[in-house]
Amino acid sequence: MRWGHSIDSTSLWNLGCIWLVALSLSIIMQCISPLLPNLIIDFGLKHSMGGFLYSLPILMVALFSYPLGIISDRIGLEIAVGCGALMAVSSSLVQSLSPNFLLLVLSRAGVGLGFATCFPNLPKLVKENFPQHLTGTATGLYTTAIPLGAGLGIALTKPLLAVTGGWREVLLIWSITGIPVIVLWWIVV
Repeated sequence: MRWGHSIDSTSLWNLGCIWLVALSLSIIMQCISPLLPNLIIDFGLKHSMGGFLYSLPILMVALFSYPLGIISDRIGLEIAVGCGALMAVSSSLVQSLSPNFLLLVLSRAGVGLGFATCFPNLPKLVKENFPQHLTGTATGLYTTAIPLGAGLGIALTKPLLAVTGGWREVLLIWSITGIPVIVLWWIVV
């Protein structure tokens, strides 16, 4: 075991960073749902294409988590999660600026690939940073960020839309909130 039977401050800092990555990426994944009516109108989409936009990142996770997990094991989990978070947030920034539907689709796929790089590796990082008898507790703590992020992304997107007036601005705000998380990840972890 990496840390023996005691928990040091580095492990707790890492757990905090893992929690923030899970929160940030969950917000980015779910905030699109309340914006779908606006996207459907702006791009002249059918509702089925709106559903496709929403589910595309989930499809990317299903298709690419396993191969990205193998690559992550080779390059290192910390680097993989940092790169995955960077990919998801960068792709989210691109989707907020998308002038056409194709770029919106490609950026949503990028969000999914970033998500697929991070989420399978977070439990592995917890296992590396905590003694075996505490990995369940640590995993339980960081996984609270996933439904919290999803809930925040869904609940706060409509009020943000009312304040900003546009879906692009809302996606930009949610994307920008992920930048400090990535910076903290690369500094701390």
